[in-house]
Amino acid sequence: MRDSYYLIAFANTHVAMKAHKHLREKGFNIAIMPTLRKITASCGLSIRFSSEDLPSIQKAVSEINIDPSLHQFYKVETNMGKCTVTKLG
Repeated sequence: MRDSYYLIAFANTHVAMKAHKHLREKGFNIAIMPTLRKITASCGLSIRFSSEDLPSIQKAVSEINIDPSLHQFYKVETNMGKCTVTKLG
């Protein structure tokens, strides 16, 4: 069975918590999770969310006015136990 979701990885914990607070205040259904091992450039915290929220969450994160180099969006797909992580441009 194939499953997919998106996440945002952050360069530092402060930015991760700031984004988490902002997205929660906007009413998004998000979760803080440990960053996947396949993603090496991270503080260790990520925000997970569903695929249908991607455009809205990208817009909301841009409103926070954090340096774009401090976060990165990824698509995560799992299929029969195999996990594929794709960095979004």
